[in-house]
Amino acid sequence: GMILVNPWLVEAEADAPPAAAVRRHYRDRLLSRDGWKRLLSGAVDFRKLARGIASLAKGGQGAPLARESAAALAAGRVRAWLILAEGDATAIAAEQEVKARAFQGLIEGRETIPTNSHTFARPGDEAALLTAVTRAIGALSS
Repeated sequence: GMILVNPWLVEAEADAPPAAAVRRHYRDRLLSRDGWKRLLSGAVDFRKLARGIASLAKGGQGAPLARESAAALAAGRVRAWLILAEGDATAIAAEQEVKARAFQGLIEGRETIPTNSHTFARPGDEAALLTAVTRAIGALSS
């Protein structure tokens, strides 16, 4: 089996997070009291906001790298498990991509660890990652 941890499935533009991460960021902002306070008080950088919204319009068909990765998993008939860092931009993009039809039936299970650290470097991340990997190995071994 294969354990995919925060897999890189989207080709990001230089200095720009993947569109799925941008969407989540703006959704979280719009759902928070602090986000509305910042917007209404003028504390928002509207140029940055416009760039973020423009990046959202570019997506839609799924990333070519994600489709290639799904095809490789399917061709190799490899059992796969997904572990994601909840707040990491790469993981957020991967979470969106694996919902695509190309990945149907390829990911046997998934687990999300509550951290924004791509490398699981925050306090407590190591233990959470070890637990998730142990569960994944158990599931893929059966």
